[in-house]
Amino acid sequence: MDCLKCQTSNPPEARFCQQCGSSLVPQPSFLSRHRKSCLVVFLITFSFLILPFLVIAGLVSSIGSEIENQAKKGALISGSGEDVIALVNIDGIIVEKKPGGGLGSFSEDFTSARKVKNILSSLSSNDKVKAVILRVNSPGGSAVASEEIYREILKFKKVSGKKVVAYFSDIAASGGYYVAVASDKIVANPSNLTGSIGVIISYLNFEELASKYGVKNIVFKSGPHKDLLSEFRQPTEKEKSIIEGLIDDSYENFVKAVSQGRGLTEEEVKKAADGRIYSAKSAMEMNLIDEIGGLDQAIGEAQKLANLKEASVIEYGQSSFWESILENLSGRFNVSLFSPLDKYLDSRPGLRIFYLYSPSYF
Repeated sequence: MDCLKCQTSNPPEARFCQQCGSSLVPQPSFLSRHRKSCLVVFLITFSFLILPFLVIAGLVSSIGSEIENQAKKGALISGSGEDVIALVNIDGIIVEKKPGGGLGSFSEDFTSARKVKNILSSLSSNDKVKAVILRVNSPGGSAVASEEIYREILKFKKVSGKKVVAYFSDIAASGGYYVAVASDKIVANPSNLTGSIGVIISYLNFEELASKYGVKNIVFKSGPHKDLLSEFRQPTEKEKSIIEGLIDDSYENFVKAVSQGRGLTEEEVKKAADGRIYSAKSAMEMNLIDEIGGLDQAIGEAQKLANLKEASVIEYGQSSFWESILENLSGRFNVSLFSPLDKYLDSRPGLRIFYLYSPSYF
């Protein structure tokens, strides 16, 4: 056996080197000598690093599964029987899809066109569902998203043959009203605010502020209007004309949708479509809604339209168990100085057209 220290060759039976006297018995490895310590370190690492990661991964997976199945689940609100009246909420600012970013993205500050489309698609093929109530509590939002929901409701009615009743709670203005005119009947709470039929484009201009502090915005562009509505310069007269043209086109679309949905002439709609909001009573007088009452009255109207003596009212698309937890956490820890609209605008750069009533922002 060779000595590891002096490399002298020794007889196989020797326990010590004949040259230097060093031990020839193999020494235990580091792991063998520190087995208990390594085990403790592994347990601590697993408990405080690996295990929490696995738990979080499982939680995220569960949340994803819950959210994916929301359109197929529902909670009983009232009534009884096999026939179902589906209650679908359009709550908060209307967007194409919810902006991401943190726990706050799970909150109900937004209603996405994508979510409403998924819910209505599920309800269309559900034979138990005989009618739908849209409970609207929204100041509106994206013109594109409002248009998508409006057309989705029309498609739902045509394909399924089922009736739709809109119920206005606190506010159903601008885009919130736009989506509702696709319904067969509109019932508004006595304290509801509605209307605000119109279009708005808004942006901040920092030209004077930037000039005061020597800030310059250097732009290279292929055409004179490529930086239309730049925050660092005043719009030209031509650019103002371009923006007004965009607003006029969207306004005409809005007026046409209200005219078709409410059975009014476009001239009658335009008399009410100067952007102002109305009380339920005033809206009733202008034929913008059909009835004034609570959710019970909207349910009754849905039963009449669907020829039902009794029905179970089931809410679809409500927050799941995990979403509720995250919303609660978001409310406690995700403090923001900005409104939901600010978060939406921050996530979507560029010019946007809004069907929106939001005086606190604009």
